[in-house]
Amino acid sequence: MLTSRTPLGRMGTTADVGNAVVLFCSEGAGWITGPVVYVDGGASLMDTLFPLDIQCG
Repeated sequence: MLTSRTPLGRMGTTADVGNAVVLFCSEGAGWITGPVVYVDGGASLMDTLFPLDIQCG
């Protein structure tokens, strides 16, 4: 199942992506330059060489 491929254990929502957009549009992000932000629930941190049950705990 796809949800097992993210450390958060769930699929992302439009609100999850929207929250990242709101952050970068806010005054609080005034000092952030050139970021690459993966809004993927941690899926990009997973390693395909190790079994999912080890990685997800």
